[in-house]
Amino acid sequence: GTPQWVSGVTGTALRSNGSNAVFLPSISSRTDLVGGFDSGKAILMAWIYPTSYTPGLYSCFASGFPGMLYLCINPSRQLQLMVNAPGQGNGNYWPASTGTIPLNKWTHVAFLLEAGVGYTFYIDGKLDRRVSEPLIRVANMGGQSGIGSSWTVAGEWFIGDVDSVCAYHAGI
Repeated sequence: GTPQWVSGVTGTALRSNGSNAVFLPSISSRTDLVGGFDSGKAILMAWIYPTSYTPGLYSCFASGFPGMLYLCINPSRQLQLMVNAPGQGNGNYWPASTGTIPLNKWTHVAFLLEAGVGYTFYIDGKLDRRVSEPLIRVANMGGQSGIGSSWTVAGEWFIGDVDSVCAYHAGI
């Protein structure tokens, strides 16, 4: 469907209704933008306002950013994403926050990925979880960059509003 633009926290937000998303020129392979595979630092931040969850499915609100395949709310209502950590199973790694994301409330979320160091989740500006993981890398995860859905799995649409999705080469 066609995306709808509504008032958000900082201006306009994308309203995702479970069948629409905004797909962008792909930047997922541009690990050089965040410092490279072995020494990169990437942070992805967004304001999200989920209005519904589909039981048993992930609600993905950003996908295809350098070092990160997708950023979602998992069935337990925690933030979760897919990154790369050679030596962790098939090389893919699925870190999750400790805290949960409420319905019908604007929530600021941030995820910091530091190659060779680990990752950190922030929810509403507060440290949620920091994990040391020396195997983690800022890898080219491939795929389409977008807001409002995961391009990889049907049904993993975000239902609600997404505002100010930003990716940076920096730490907090």
